[in-house]
Amino acid sequence: DGMAQILLALVNPFSNGEQKPTASLGTSETCLISIIQEACTREARQRFRMKSGGDKEKARALATDYITDLLGVNACTAPETLPQMESEPPEANVRLDCDDGYRLNSALAEAEIRWVRSIAKQWCRAWSFAKGVADLVCSRPGGWNKLVEDMETGYSSFRDVVESLKRVRLESPREALGMDSSEIQSLFLCVGVGAILSGAAEKPCQSTISPSDQGLLHEAAREMRMMIYFQRVRAKMATWKVQGERETFLR
Repeated sequence: DGMAQILLALVNPFSNGEQKPTASLGTSETCLISIIQEACTREARQRFRMKSGGDKEKARALATDYITDLLGVNACTAPETLPQMESEPPEANVRLDCDDGYRLNSALAEAEIRWVRSIAKQWCRAWSFAKGVADLVCSRPGGWNKLVEDMETGYSSFRDVVESLKRVRLESPREALGMDSSEIQSLFLCVGVGAILSGAAEKPCQSTISPSDQGLLHEAAREMRMMIYFQRVRAKMATWKVQGERETFLR
């Protein structure tokens, strides 16, 4: 699996054949959050495509509706189009003035947090074990090359490795990320929303995922309103086209 390879690469104690400490990557919360985010993004893509029966456009619509409901975005708070005969302002200007407020649907938010937690738990355990392997190889005399030789010699030569790995403590998300209950829930919600937007709705967020910064949720709420606005623009253009054809016919 590609995700497993990424994980192993991050905690690999060697670079160009030379041994080096793994502390900088092995304890990096940012790296672990990125892995969890990518795993959730892939899962979200599959989740909504299964719901849509494999229809990509329908999956995108389902994901958009879900995020809209989750963030409590109401159509009446989305930008309105200008009168029929007036041109719309630049998209950047509309987005700049667009409301980014949200009001969480508690039931959907709790479900989203549980979903991300189940995925994060698996990867935090894998992360803990991979770090244990890396730390063991770094501390064992001879490093990786010696371990390879010992494994070719026989079990008795690397029994110590097996016994050490049995004692590796598999950390929970809270332990691995060093966060309290409130922070971890906030993080999981942001990860979940970002994963669905990127993986299923195909609207990658630019905001950084952080338990202390809800910028991603505000950005997501704004994008949902912009999508409603774009629907209104398309409807306006369709009406304009019909009216134009009618006037042309009457002439």
